[in-house]
Amino acid sequence: MKVTQVLLVSSLIAGLFFAQDATARGAKPMIDPERVSFKCDLDSKQIRHAITVAMTVLGWTATYTDDGVKGNIVVRGKHTLNVLVKYDPESFDVNYTSSDNLKYKLKKGRPYIHANASSWMDNLKNGISAQLLSMDCN
Repeated sequence: MKVTQVLLVSSLIAGLFFAQDATARGAKPMIDPERVSFKCDLDSKQIRHAITVAMTVLGWTATYTDDGVKGNIVVRGKHTLNVLVKYDPESFDVNYTSSDNLKYKLKKGRPYIHANASSWMDNLKNGISAQLLSMDCN
């Protein structure tokens, strides 16, 4: 009887663990971080530098374009997230552009993606904000 109870409890615990794990890895509504304003008098090169430093520190690869800074992160060698950080002298914006192996799909016109992708974009936004705050304002 005790062996049966132990097996039953173990099965329930394992079931809960795997159910939570599967849910956590499922696609969730994608949320691009909100545009961030800053009040420093920085030129375009300084802003681009802050974005690049934040990307590098967080493991992203940065590529400069006419539209802003493209960011790319590869996680565990198989999950890829690409963003575009657009900026002007007063603000910046992190926007999803594409991904591989992150369960991206549209449902009724709304984008869904692996839950971690939104966190990675948020972390990037916070890293850029921190870099901008650390720079001297003119």
